[in-house]
Amino acid sequence: MAHLLDLFTLQLLFGFFTPCLLEIASTDHLSVHPGENITLLCNITNYSEISWYRLRSEEVNLLISAEKFKLEKTFSLRYNVNESHFDMTESSSSVSLVIIGVRETDLGFYFCGRRNRTTHIQFGKPIRLDFTVTQQSTGAALRIIMSVCLVSILIIICMCVFCCKIKGKSVLSGNSCSNTTDSTEKEENIHYASIQYKRRSRAAAKKNTASDSDSVTYATVASQPRRH
Repeated sequence: MAHLLDLFTLQLLFGFFTPCLLEIASTDHLSVHPGENITLLCNITNYSEISWYRLRSEEVNLLISAEKFKLEKTFSLRYNVNESHFDMTESSSSVSLVIIGVRETDLGFYFCGRRNRTTHIQFGKPIRLDFTVTQQSTGAALRIIMSVCLVSILIIICMCVFCCKIKGKSVLSGNSCSNTTDSTEKEENIHYASIQYKRRSRAAAKKNTASDSDSVTYATVASQPRRH
């Protein structure tokens, strides 16, 4: 049951995020230098009312709104959140957004929307606005990444050398202990032998003519290993 619930949850998440991912993947990307002016084109045409919005930090703000009346052939600006910073131009039966002196607070996603008498019924293709990345900043970022990689490699090499030294010391100590134990066992297993020489009397030697050599008796002494 839990497995089916997890599978159902994954399907819901996939169905929810797939349109968002597809929309972000189809977003147009524009780069601009700080302080420059830029014009954003709207792909919605032939509608009487068009508005521009900005999405930044999960907040949507209406920037401008323009409307074309029946007796007029051009759009008239009805709303502008900041007249000194935003403007509009008409092109191809649509309204383009003009940003004057782009600032960092202007970075984000922009999109236009058409509107009928009551509600919004269609939004245009999103446009992502970013600052142009200079070669100098790219080179600095690359140098930082390379420095971090080199430091990481050096740390890994030092750790490997340290581990090898510790492992070598443990092997040498184990071998010395085994050699000491073997030598001790060899010393405890030594057998001592002594020779006892008994001389026979001349009378006994005369009686036993078959053997005229002296008899030799060997005695052995063995030491028992120590108990630990």
